Amino acid sequence: MDRTRLLAAIVAIGGAALLTGVVLAGANPASLAPDSASDRGASPGGLMVPGMVSQRAFERAARQLGLNSEQRQSIKQFFDQGRPGLEQLRRQMRANAELLAKTRPDDPSYTTVVANVSQSSGEIASQAVLKGSQLRSQVFGVLSAEQKATLASLEDQRYDSWNRVAAARQHGGAPGIGPQ
Repeated sequence: MDRTRLLAAIVAIGGAALLTGVVLAGANPASLAPDSASDRGASPGGLMVPGMVSQRAFERAARQLGLNSEQRQSIKQFFDQGRPGLEQLRRQMRANAELLAKTRPDDPSYTTVVANVSQSSGEIASQAVLKGSQLRSQVFGVLSAEQKATLASLEDQRYDSWNRVAAARQHGGAPGIGPQ
């Protein structure tokens, strides 16, 4: 498999894992910004990371899926177990972004920094896809057939919403989206 196809496959798998995390988080595709620091579903800085779900978002998803108390506990445990690794990836992403932003194009080491950040970012993305996919598999493992169908429907709705937002961006933007 050539590098382009491999990257496309990684992006597709990552998108599915991220979509499940966002559906479980109940994020609004038009504004992934959190309502408050306590409802981020992300870490400080507002970066969305699969598996970083606030209590309020989790409760909303639990109601939509009709989770029983045992399922809620299992899924909460999955997220709690995955959170440290995902937080570490978020910190690495932030460090890469800061390094790249602080390195000026006229810096003699600019090309090396860009190459290193590119390589590191690819590795981080791969790890995030794997961790997100593992979390998604764990969640699916405790859902009933009916709940899986409901989750698939919610994911489809979220994906459709994202497509509408993307289309609006391409045709002059949408309120609260893109450069203002």
